[in-house]
Amino acid sequence: MTEYANRWDARYAAEAFYYGEHPNVFFAEQLRQFKKPGKILLPAEGTGRNAIYAAELGWQVDAFDASRVARQIALEFAQRRGVSIDYTTADLKDFDPEPEQYDVAAAIYVHLPEALRKKFHQQLAKAIKPGGMVIIEAFDKEQLKRDSGGPPDVQLLYTTEILRSDFAGLLELKMLCRQQVHLTEGRHLGNGEVVRYVGVK
Repeated sequence: MTEYANRWDARYAAEAFYYGEHPNVFFAEQLRQFKKPGKILLPAEGTGRNAIYAAELGWQVDAFDASRVARQIALEFAQRRGVSIDYTTADLKDFDPEPEQYDVAAAIYVHLPEALRKKFHQQLAKAIKPGGMVIIEAFDKEQLKRDSGGPPDVQLLYTTEILRSDFAGLLELKMLCRQQVHLTEGRHLGNGEVVRYVGVK
């Protein structure tokens, strides 16, 4: 097990719902726009708040995270809510999905070094079907001025131009913006600077 996985195991063991039990607001807004649920992929899903929400809307959910503790908490959470999700333990650096399997792929606060981030975004685009959607919310570089969460390393943070560049030629841009939002998602609490992206294949 990697040092990264160990760190998240320890964090979730100490506080199971570190980011709360409710879904990310932007993710939930986007998902509610679908008239018919399909198949969704949620990488780095943590303890399942977005996966369980999607499953409750009728989506077929595939999720994974590097943390085994997170997976166990998420599966218990799903059982408690009476839904089923397919949740595996995997490292993002090994992420290589079968092409065109999903109607939606969502990355919520997945902060990665540049080379890995670019590869990850390429794989998200690969994973969705024609007409499928990628949804992203992450902290903008301006978040360093805030104390409402996020990595303290500017290299792991986003800008709208980073997202535009990463998905250029892969997806059609549907939405891209930087916003100040009020976060009430577990340890993400208070005013935050985020980037939001929606792309369609």
